Amino acid sequence: MKEKINFEIIDKKLNKYKDVKLNQTLLKQLREDLVLKWTYNSNAIEGSTFSLAETKVLLEDGITVGGKSMKEHLEVIGHSEAIYYVEDLVKNNTKLSEREIKNIHSLVTKGIENINSGQYRTVPVYISGAEHIPPQPYMVRPEMEKLMSWYEKNNELHPIEKASILHGEFVKTHPFVDGNGRTARLLLNLELMKNGYPPIIITKEDRTKYYSTLEKGSLTGDWSEFTKFVKEKCEQRIEFINSFKEQEINPQNKNLQNKEEKQQLLLSVSKNGMLLKSLSDKFKDDKEVVLQAVKNNAFALEFASDRLKNDKEVVTTAVKKNPLVLVYSNLKMDKEFVKELSKEHSKVLMYADKEVKKEIEAEEKDIDSDLDGLTDKEEILLGTNVYVRDTDGDGKTDKEEKIKGKDPKISEKDDKERSLF
Repeated sequence: MKEKINFEIIDKKLNKYKDVKLNQTLLKQLREDLVLKWTYNSNAIEGSTFSLAETKVLLEDGITVGGKSMKEHLEVIGHSEAIYYVEDLVKNNTKLSEREIKNIHSLVTKGIENINSGQYRTVPVYISGAEHIPPQPYMVRPEMEKLMSWYEKNNELHPIEKASILHGEFVKTHPFVDGNGRTARLLLNLELMKNGYPPIIITKEDRTKYYSTLEKGSLTGDWSEFTKFVKEKCEQRIEFINSFKEQEINPQNKNLQNKEEKQQLLLSVSKNGMLLKSLSDKFKDDKEVVLQAVKNNAFALEFASDRLKNDKEVVTTAVKKNPLVLVYSNLKMDKEFVKELSKEHSKVLMYADKEVKKEIEAEEKDIDSDLDGLTDKEEILLGTNVYVRDTDGDGKTDKEEKIKGKDPKISEKDDKERSLF
């Protein structure tokens, strides 16, 4: 017998702060965070090698990532565009149809070769590691028509249950050659959002449970376990949003005024630096708070005040965690600052201003840090220390040779060894 799932508790949590509105700045930040994490995790589940940080840089700064394929870049961009499309469908209360499903898939797979974006498959497919075998190509269209007929007739189901079954049956049919999982998760959230529930993020870490509950539903037709999984993720998201609404209605949480509260805030950002983005401008301009935030998560630098984004101590602390965040600071145009940082962090130059990078690289071609007659580039090739003088190039520093009473200008190497120089 199909298990009956109780949705009373989650619905109470959803309606608890129904009339509380979040400020526009926070809403914008939460939406950007959602698009980023939804895109990253949905692609990661399917095997993308893009990290969260790389996804952020591509989406928000338009910076391509070296070593990644064009396909993976297109997957990131396409998925984010599909999210915006789904938001428009919800806003306009557009009826879900096969046409809209194909449109969503077209965006998810936009520009990717050999996918036939927005077109049902005409070849058999096999899901690696799964017992369930999707229907043959000639059954795809009838199965999708059957699914849409079910969707239109079952409005008495709880929105979470209906969204879960829609996702499950869609994946079971596997109507496209590729991009089915990402499209299914977009359809799941479309249905949740249409009914006033927040979109959920199924994370990369959820993959095992996610796949196992889907497999059980595909084999048995019972989607109870998968529905409970979706309900759990939805409840987590509601609690996350409610935590911000509680701050809106409780000024004491919003305006931290005494030392005890300040210490609690410092402790919070030291554990989760990205909390900085939800704090008031007052704390985004508090150096002590921002330093704690970037020590935990370098990307918190993005949400610091303009003043602290260009504070050398703050930026240095953040760059030590991840050189990529230099892009958020105008210090990327400070040649001396970049040069000093690059001595410890070679990747810093990658994110410096282009002109600064050119100047530094031009200087480094002929620089001789230890003044021993060999350029740093030559010493790197020889495997010697660029900051320790070795005048005769015999592998022993001038200081070592002087201690032994030898002339640091005369090499002990034989002629054969000398020829290497």
